[in-house]
Amino acid sequence: MKTVLLLIGLGCFVFAEAQQIEEAQIGTWTAYGELGGAGVQFYTVNAEYLLWKVGRFNVHVRGGIGFGKFISHNWKINGEERYLNFLAIPVGLSAYNFVGSDHHVEFGFSVGYVNGTEISFKNIQNSTILLTPAFGYRFQKPSGGLIFKLLYTPNIPLHEFNERHFNTDYGKNFRQGIGICVGYAFKKRV
Repeated sequence: MKTVLLLIGLGCFVFAEAQQIEEAQIGTWTAYGELGGAGVQFYTVNAEYLLWKVGRFNVHVRGGIGFGKFISHNWKINGEERYLNFLAIPVGLSAYNFVGSDHHVEFGFSVGYVNGTEISFKNIQNSTILLTPAFGYRFQKPSGGLIFKLLYTPNIPLHEFNERHFNTDYGKNFRQGIGICVGYAFKKRV
């Protein structure tokens, strides 16, 4: 709970500082794929929108979605393979220092809905709201183009919707994570 209050306080501070907006770069889009990160150990496709520039920091809002089915050949019950269907929907804020170079420090957080259904002898479903802070490296040229991010992203459960967990790492604990992102930053047309 303290972490959530700290993040809300940080968000309020950033919004208060938004009076110093520079209009030149507002409105640019970035699209990227992320492996791990806010999608837990799965993948998500994401978009970022540059909201404002505060001092040396660019602040983005981010949204994404990931879904799919995984088959585990090593994980069988009574000789039958197990499947895992998943859905992940993260939304959040991120900021990175923008000092005219290609290399940046990025930090932020997202809140995401993650649903996983283990399909085997018995179906086990779990839906979770996760808080995912992020801190790490971002490569992006000032002119846009290719981006790459490598982020430390622990997943902290805020709320479990089901009593039976498909993944015992959640519940009272949090999972260490890494997010690897590759994408493209579009340059705003003037």
